[in-house]
Amino acid sequence: MVDVCNSCECVPYQNICACPPIQGISVVQPQCQTLPTGTISQNPCFDEEADVSYWTYKFLTDSTPGQLVSGISNFVIPICETITEEDINVLEKIDGCGEFTEVAFTLDDTDPNFGPAPEGFNWLKVETDDRYDKGVCVEYRLEIEGNFPACAQPIGVKAGPNDFFFDCEDCYLVPCCGAAELTVDKTCELEGNVATFKVSVCNTGDTTLENIELLDVVTFPENLPYTEITVSPNQLEVDEMDGLIEFFGNIGSLEPGECTNREIQITFAPTEPGEYAIENTATAEAEDGTLGTDTCDLVLAVVQVSGDKCCIVNGNNIQFVLSVTNQPDSPATNVTLFDTICIPEGLTVEFDSFGTDCTAFISETDTPVETGEELEGPLCIDIVCETELPADGEVEKVIELTIVQSTTFGPTPITNVLSDIFITEDDQVELEPINIPAEADATFTAMVECDTPCENGNGTVESTESTRNGAENGPNAIASIRQFLRANRNNNN
Repeated sequence: MVDVCNSCECVPYQNICACPPIQGISVVQPQCQTLPTGTISQNPCFDEEADVSYWTYKFLTDSTPGQLVSGISNFVIPICETITEEDINVLEKIDGCGEFTEVAFTLDDTDPNFGPAPEGFNWLKVETDDRYDKGVCVEYRLEIEGNFPACAQPIGVKAGPNDFFFDCEDCYLVPCCGAAELTVDKTCELEGNVATFKVSVCNTGDTTLENIELLDVVTFPENLPYTEITVSPNQLEVDEMDGLIEFFGNIGSLEPGECTNREIQITFAPTEPGEYAIENTATAEAEDGTLGTDTCDLVLAVVQVSGDKCCIVNGNNIQFVLSVTNQPDSPATNVTLFDTICIPEGLTVEFDSFGTDCTAFISETDTPVETGEELEGPLCIDIVCETELPADGEVEKVIELTIVQSTTFGPTPITNVLSDIFITEDDQVELEPINIPAEADATFTAMVECDTPCENGNGTVESTESTRNGAENGPNAIASIRQFLRANRNNNN
């Protein structure tokens, strides 16, 4: 596109283009030109306020007598083929004869003297109609609505019986159509189960693009349901099908350098674990066939786990085994386990192990509990464990304690509850865990009995290198710990 009109210094006088003369006739394009307001600006230039571009050319004829030099009878200037007659004014000023005056012209893609116009152009033709002959300089100013890129094309002049083409390097600067280009940019974002699809459509070419149609298609597995769709701005129609949603409509016209944006949000509601591939493709097409397209994709990772508890008794030693299983199709993840053990009144215990990567606290406090520390009931201990959980895999955590003293004679329950399993991956969606809360209790009489024995109840379970992991908070304390972790996760988001 030509530059916005700015002041131009006429002295020293310069031309931006001047081919060698032919039989006493010259065509030049001056560096500066006079605008309708009387100001002097560069040639060519664009007036933003008037939305008009200006292009000035001068035609000179020698005064040599005889038939060697003939006066100009007409000339042709190539201009962009999309420019219409209604968008053009041609003004003429004969040197020494006052101001510019409007003159007639024609537009055609061919001429009887000069043949077809260059591809993508029409001939703008002016007949002189004997308004001048020889020994004269005549200036022509083209006033064309809109801005156009400038490109070099020859100018044809008819003088007497001769047809001349003035064609030299980089001459002459005329309004050309330029390259039409439509750029589409897609971005996909996922926050929880809400997918956001953004599209930006930009005219990155040199010509106005009219009546642009946008088709934005989101595809996803048919077994992935959704609950809500929003479009902003709400100017697109929506067509919903199984596993596919189309957004379409006319988004108007774009001037060179202009962009328009749309945003689509879809709230998915998965019911089964898995990794769901979602693809979004946007295509924009202008009335003239100019096309742009872009694609983005994302994966909605949905996790579901299950929990289980059991215990193993060996004399006064109790091992509580926490099991966490990733359901079929559920991707690998990281989880936090919340577990609570309540020691009844009359028992004193010490913990031999809380499980790998587990930390223990006295319930409803932040006071840590260490292994080997004697703890007298009644007292509840909250245990928090963090662990990796492989896809379709299982993890165990073993909490081990020993009863070191008893002042009770009746049946005394030791309760252990795995109350929650919390997914800690920000980019995953968590389904409600299965079999949570899970409980395994032991009862102390004269000896300890496990109320929820593990399958190998008479055996032992390794507590240091186990592939399982478990921890849980008490009915009251667990709520505060879980609330604290969830708040941290939200802040990180």
